[in-house]
Amino acid sequence: MNPDDNCSWAVRHRGRLLAGPAIVLVIAAYIGDIFWSTLVNDHPVWLILLNTRTRYLVLVTNQLDAVTFYAVAFTRLVIADPLFYVIGLVYGERGIRWLESRTRSMGKYAREYENLFRQFSYPLVAIAPNNIFCALAGASRMKWWIFALLNAGGTIVRLVLIRAFGATFESPIGAVTSWVGRYQWPLLGVSAAIVAWTIFGEFRSGRGNLEAALHLDELDEEEPQPE
Repeated sequence: MNPDDNCSWAVRHRGRLLAGPAIVLVIAAYIGDIFWSTLVNDHPVWLILLNTRTRYLVLVTNQLDAVTFYAVAFTRLVIADPLFYVIGLVYGERGIRWLESRTRSMGKYAREYENLFRQFSYPLVAIAPNNIFCALAGASRMKWWIFALLNAGGTIVRLVLIRAFGATFESPIGAVTSWVGRYQWPLLGVSAAIVAWTIFGEFRSGRGNLEAALHLDELDEEEPQPE
């Protein structure tokens, strides 16, 4: 096959190429939410590889050495952010409008997020680099290296604070993880039910993280209208 044909296919199907990693990350996060109670004590690295919710990071920080904690948590936290930055960069306003239609939180608070981002773009990318703000960073044409520095710097500061919090409250955190260990199987059942209900709600409403990831290829079908 001609290399130019490969390049042309990639350009026409950018959303499909982005969908693969996004789907893997969303499913991994759901798996972490289901099995967190069975992983937090015996396999803490696997837990934060799957899902880096702040509560999971707090629960495992004292079980891991500093190098492992920072390396794994940092990588998992920042790995999804470039995907949404690229969505904003490549698709611009159309990508943001699409996220509004496919994401519950974005759709409900879209204008508030956008107004907030216009005023505090740099601090938001550093402090709260969620999917929405990363996409808005790309759509606003924030330079990639500025985005990367803010994203990485803010993530490192967040992890340092979590590590310090864990050291300060080591005893109470240990008590929580011990309790989780005793009741891990009932907690697993509750977690599985919550995740199942969440996924059911996403598919019923057509909006949510998994729904958005599964339908990223829709962006390729909505070519911008000529001016």
